[in-house]
Amino acid sequence: MKGWENIESRQPDVTRFLVNSHAKNRLVHAYIFEGILGVGKLAVAKNVAKMLLCDGEEPICGVCRHCQLVKSEGHVNVHMIRPDGLSIKKEQIQQLQVEFSKRAAEDLPKIYIIEESDKMSVSAANSLLKFLEEPMPNTYAILLTDNKQKLLPTIRSRSVILSFKSLSPKELIANFEAAGIKAHAPIVATLTQNLNEALELAQ
Repeated sequence: MKGWENIESRQPDVTRFLVNSHAKNRLVHAYIFEGILGVGKLAVAKNVAKMLLCDGEEPICGVCRHCQLVKSEGHVNVHMIRPDGLSIKKEQIQQLQVEFSKRAAEDLPKIYIIEESDKMSVSAANSLLKFLEEPMPNTYAILLTDNKQKLLPTIRSRSVILSFKSLSPKELIANFEAAGIKAHAPIVATLTQNLNEALELAQ
């Protein structure tokens, strides 16, 4: 499938589910992507945003301005939230709510992607919960986490949870080598599948 070439082979079930849901206009307003670091959660989240915004002939053309802006994280309708220091703070979620209360550019869908969503503070998680309980029209949330159990049960219950499979040893070694772990990649791959841990072990 165009736009999914580098992901489909690694995460076929997740890819097929999301592509079919989009084709049938059945994408829901909130998803949780669960899986270890490096399995493609962020790449898939960006592809969902591309599917929703692309104005090409394919579900993801990859060349229109929307696809290019999503790729570079410069699209005004796609908001990325990452931990500020050690956590995601309530103010970050509140700012997101302010942004989403504004009229969308060209009346297009709005998407927010929260990386390491399990690092939300309690107050941030509660603010997000209110957002999920009363979703705005044409708005989509994608929460990325390595452990869904760290999220509030009420957030989990209001989201569709998609589990990403771990990488094969060959894929894992290739990822580690691409991240700069050369000589020790095969050994490190037997100890962890987490890229951050792998980088620490390789030092």
